[in-house]
Amino acid sequence: MAYLYRHIRLDKNEPFYIGIGSDNNYKRAFAKNKGDRNKIWHDIVAKTNYEVEILLDNLTYNEVLEKEKEFIKFYGRIDKHTGSLSNLTDGGEGVLGIIHSEETKRKLSQKIKGCKHTLEAIEKIRQTSKRPCSEEKKKKLSLANKGHKMTSEQIEKLRKSSIGKKLSDATKEKLRIANTGKKYSIETREKIRNVVKEIWRKRKEANPN
Repeated sequence: MAYLYRHIRLDKNEPFYIGIGSDNNYKRAFAKNKGDRNKIWHDIVAKTNYEVEILLDNLTYNEVLEKEKEFIKFYGRIDKHTGSLSNLTDGGEGVLGIIHSEETKRKLSQKIKGCKHTLEAIEKIRQTSKRPCSEEKKKKLSLANKGHKMTSEQIEKLRKSSIGKKLSDATKEKLRIANTGKKYSIETREKIRNVVKEIWRKRKEANPN
């Protein structure tokens, strides 16, 4: 079973910390030199005496987590400028709502920089990306894309990315096979012709000589 407690600073007679514990003698609630107490908590304790109050007892683990979140939200947090609590998270499991200092962010950034995947990891990613789609997945993708029209911006990006590119022989062969026997309507052929003309016009403008 678990319990919920609060620390009350005596100079202002207001709660400044909400915590949870599961020990039988409330040792966690009364610990003064706990390593996981944060700097804001220690700064307050350095200025004033405080008392410990057990708010709720004999709760299940899930119940105490929910109550911790409720009470932290009710009193508010100093680091968020919403209340009087020194808590650095919104309570509950994990580090929900934690705000990192600029120094912590810098250290995390430096730790991530220079991190490289191993050759084995890179090979796994490459092999995964080459994995063919199942027929069911292809069908879902086809249904999802039916009726989808690209925006003018997307079309322009595709056009620019294709300018100057040469198709490989394998790609040409695939396109030839895919288009064999296809008959386009007059409207479609006109659209294709206009697109081609536009591409050639743009190329000529880009390279007048």
